[in-house]
Amino acid sequence: ADAADMAELSELKEYEEAEKKDNLEKAETQLKSAQTELEILRNGNRQLLDQMARKDEENETLWTKLQTAIEDLQNLATLVGQDAGSLICTEIQEGPKEKGGEKTNQEV
Repeated sequence: ADAADMAELSELKEYEEAEKKDNLEKAETQLKSAQTELEILRNGNRQLLDQMARKDEENETLWTKLQTAIEDLQNLATLVGQDAGSLICTEIQEGPKEKGGEKTNQEV
């Protein structure tokens, strides 16, 4: 009976060792899978951060262009205002002129 118990105990230990080895292999496989997923997520995150940085640069460029366009429009408005003011002053100084061959109110 003693030899049979020893054989059974030995068999049980072999089974436990095989089960431990199997569980360890499964855990290693899961760990490798998780590491792969983590690397994929990191790469995706890097790509998103790069895209965000590019968008920030594009937005900054567009904002600069918009500010330049606004300044150009303001300068143009100032020039147009000066021209209009100049024309009004000239008309006041010189008096009304004939337009298209018609006489002005003062000449009628």
